[in-house]
Amino acid sequence: PSSVPLKIALRQTLTNKNFLLFIVADFSYFIAVTIITSGLLYFVTVLLQLPESLGNKLMITMVLVSFLFYPIVNYLAAKIGKKIIVISSLALLSFIFLGIYFLGKFSVDAEVQIYSLIAFAAIPLASLNILPNAILAEIIEKDSNETKENKEAVYFAVRYFFVKIAQTFGIALFSMFLIYGKDVGNDLGIRLNGLLGFFLCLMATL
Repeated sequence: PSSVPLKIALRQTLTNKNFLLFIVADFSYFIAVTIITSGLLYFVTVLLQLPESLGNKLMITMVLVSFLFYPIVNYLAAKIGKKIIVISSLALLSFIFLGIYFLGKFSVDAEVQIYSLIAFAAIPLASLNILPNAILAEIIEKDSNETKENKEAVYFAVRYFFVKIAQTFGIALFSMFLIYGKDVGNDLGIRLNGLLGFFLCLMATL
């Protein structure tokens, strides 16, 4: 139950410093993740010149590796705290995005390159799928204790509103960068998306 009118609840939510920092990081992260999911087939078929059918196997690999790391994430969160793990995961993900820029340039088998990238990406994604919601719950709990009012619904609504905007931005930015090249031998636009993901995750880390 809540007695706070919607406008006041929104204003209080959007002036909560902890929540604003969370939203900026969350927003940047979801733009970056949308770029990697939108671009996966381009990374496979253009940068590495592998068959398109590999895309489904890569997604399954990412899900399975993330699933394996869920218990480890929960254990480490209890030991060293959620914030450190989330920041470390965002930093690691930023360098994985940097790896996208160099796909196809290594003297290693193309499948080894993409499977390695996906497996490494799955590790930080495991924590970033679990811990942000737990952190948001703690931000809300702190706010409820301080204001003596319950605004859980507004916090989660605002968070997921920004997630939807971030996903839309991610698709739009990915498409815009493709103008600079999206074909074999002319792939600068795809590689620039890797750099964009790097800077977005770095900003989320900071």
